[in-house]
Amino acid sequence: MFNIENLEKIKEVAPHVQIVAVSKFASVNDIFSAYYAGVKHFGESKVQHLIEKSKEINSIGNNEDLCWHFIGRLQSNKIKQLFTVSNLKYIHSVDSLKLLKELYQKQALLNQNKVKFFLQINTSLEKEKGGVIDRDSLFEMINYILSQKKAQLEFIGLMTISRLRSCDFAKDADECFLKLTNYKKEIERTFPISSLKLSMGMSQDYHIAVKYGTDFLRIGSALFENH
Repeated sequence: MFNIENLEKIKEVAPHVQIVAVSKFASVNDIFSAYYAGVKHFGESKVQHLIEKSKEINSIGNNEDLCWHFIGRLQSNKIKQLFTVSNLKYIHSVDSLKLLKELYQKQALLNQNKVKFFLQINTSLEKEKGGVIDRDSLFEMINYILSQKKAQLEFIGLMTISRLRSCDFAKDADECFLKLTNYKKEIERTFPISSLKLSMGMSQDYHIAVKYGTDFLRIGSALFENH
């Protein structure tokens, strides 16, 4: 069930932030409830689920302004399938140079659709999470992006997830989000890149992410109560 009251609460805290409703456990009916309440951006973490929901929603029609965000760990062998999603607009989880190169190599499959993407940073250094863990690897990815011309893929920012295992959740979220903002500033000082966006903050820590200037919130359980 979609929780419109929580949507309004989050909007009050983050009036200028793009809310991405994470719909991975939501039904298509729930997605439409959110859509008609004004939510246009939805996130899925599995390629197959995204394809299935996108097809079902497209078959109903009148939703051309609905934007899909892929937010889960992306396997190389799923890129081709992912690129078939007509309303795919963002990928939040580009977590390695290998994956980055494969995305660029397969970008022609997008059929003129432009997709914006974030580089995922593992700010908590937890082994079970994807993401770049050091400055050198991040800068190597930036250099590769800058070497690409006339791309249908557009690098727009950095993404992170705060610590999964924590005894002091707020403190750890502070540290993770501060680290991401510092990476953003360093990239903008070092490279001919400006106005990078930040994708950080979920249902349990969005208020902390807003304090650090996030541009995108990925909200699941606070909006879809059957999570």
